[in-house]
Amino acid sequence: MKTCLLSTVLSLIAAVSMPACVKGPSSGLRTASTGVFGYADVHNHQFAYLGFGGLAVVGTAFSPDDSIATSLAPDTPVHGLWHLGDPISLFDGPRPGMIGNGGYPDFQGWPNWSSIDHQQVYYEWLKRAYDGGLRLLSVLAVSNTVLCELLQEKKGQKVFPSCSDMEAVDRQIQAAVDLEAYIDKKDGGAGKGWYRIARSSREARSILNEGKLVVVLGIEVSDLFDCMNQNCTEADVDRKLHAYHEKGVRQVLAVHEFNNAFSGAAIFLNALNFGNFKATKKYFEAEDCSGDGFSYKFKPTLGDMFLKFYTGTDIWNDAPHYPGRADCNRLGLTPLGKYLIGRMMDKHMIVDVDHMSNKATNETLTIAEERRYPVISSHSTFLATARKTKKDNQQSEFHKTDAQLKRIRDLGGLIAPILQTFKRKQTVQSSKIKLDCDYCSKEWAQRYLHAVELMKDGTNQVPAVALGSDFNGMIHHVSPRFFQAQSNQKNPVIYPFKGHGEYNVLFTQDKTGDRLWDFNTDGLAHAGMMPDFIQDLTNIGLTDSDLAPLFHSAEAYVQMWEKIDSKGMLRVEQ
Repeated sequence: MKTCLLSTVLSLIAAVSMPACVKGPSSGLRTASTGVFGYADVHNHQFAYLGFGGLAVVGTAFSPDDSIATSLAPDTPVHGLWHLGDPISLFDGPRPGMIGNGGYPDFQGWPNWSSIDHQQVYYEWLKRAYDGGLRLLSVLAVSNTVLCELLQEKKGQKVFPSCSDMEAVDRQIQAAVDLEAYIDKKDGGAGKGWYRIARSSREARSILNEGKLVVVLGIEVSDLFDCMNQNCTEADVDRKLHAYHEKGVRQVLAVHEFNNAFSGAAIFLNALNFGNFKATKKYFEAEDCSGDGFSYKFKPTLGDMFLKFYTGTDIWNDAPHYPGRADCNRLGLTPLGKYLIGRMMDKHMIVDVDHMSNKATNETLTIAEERRYPVISSHSTFLATARKTKKDNQQSEFHKTDAQLKRIRDLGGLIAPILQTFKRKQTVQSSKIKLDCDYCSKEWAQRYLHAVELMKDGTNQVPAVALGSDFNGMIHHVSPRFFQAQSNQKNPVIYPFKGHGEYNVLFTQDKTGDRLWDFNTDGLAHAGMMPDFIQDLTNIGLTDSDLAPLFHSAEAYVQMWEKIDSKGMLRVEQ
């Protein structure tokens, strides 16, 4: 089409005549009504390559020798030729664009909008997102002992000696500290860099007002504090929570993929039942939750066949067959889990309710309401926008209900639609944006605009809605609208373009190594394509008013943290 031809011509001109981007103002951009203008990514796994035994996610966020060739080398040593030694990708199925072993310098194969276990947050890519308005980033240490042990067994190799979740957490926390120092050194010395770890709302406010990136350290693992199969006591929780608070951790999910000592996990994938058995020696116990609007049902899938082939476990025949019409975890918060939530609040930490069972989510919200304590849902999907189909099993307890989202709003908390995208038949069209492409920006816009409506509190204040990229989190991201079978897409991103709103930044196509990235045909391949994604949101019809809640989210996160830290709100810790 003519617009695509124009985009191509302008892109070629820009690539020859202009730098990748021109920095705009370096100070914080404030308005009287909304504070600092910038958005928050409250769920990011920048250092996931240090989890899962080092055998899952390929590519580092930086390298001490300042070599992109080292950081983003082809993935052959870990994933095998043509990814044939990559069970995570094989389980996920064939994906467009996954040709070759990618990496520097040609990047043919990865990163890719649909690749799920390759580095997408290399620090230079993150800097491009920062230049386009990213002002707060929650960096969550992540791992999975079951997956680590399985990969070690099948590959017959070890990168790290242990599969301990908490040892992986320690490595990732240290890597964030090291990256901060690395960027400081490049930018002129201690405290000079744009990547700043905040350990209190006061530090976060100072960093935000300086126009730098607020980095919040967090944890998302199943075996939190090594309490999965140990008899942890309240004293153990106090000791370990204090130790990680001292390390700078401020945002924590009490549970991840499997039940643990603190909470039941959300059930949304058959494979999780296999993992739960491996981790706890028990399958999930489910109860019928169809009355709450859920429809997810444990039933045979193609993924079960892969699990049987790869692990020897027949998940369909070995696991229980639950009698209800919809399956949700019977386990809510344990007594120790309720204690953990209370102690996190005592220590002024950010309580993240994602991955909790539906029951545990409601119990946590009740505790928060009793203490008037804001919480967040950092990478949400929504029950109201998930469509039930015969083939797809979307309406699981991983999704938040509208009632839960409103409770979070009324607490002064924050929600963030995940950047994982879905097929159009899996999503209810709930906005003015016509949903006519799969996995695309139009699909994400349905959930984002739904969240915006729910976050309105009846006042004239601009609501806040963040995003949860889940980069390096083994999910698909936003597909290119012009790379699909649909022929009806219009208004491509035309390069160069200016950053959104107050950010006086001119973006040409990002060039890394020999690869020139184009959102129209590459989609959200890595964090550096975030400005292009936001531009595409405007191209599909989101107005400045529509995007105001997103660009209020960094400020809103810090305001939430300030409320948590405010004197007199919480018990004084002994």
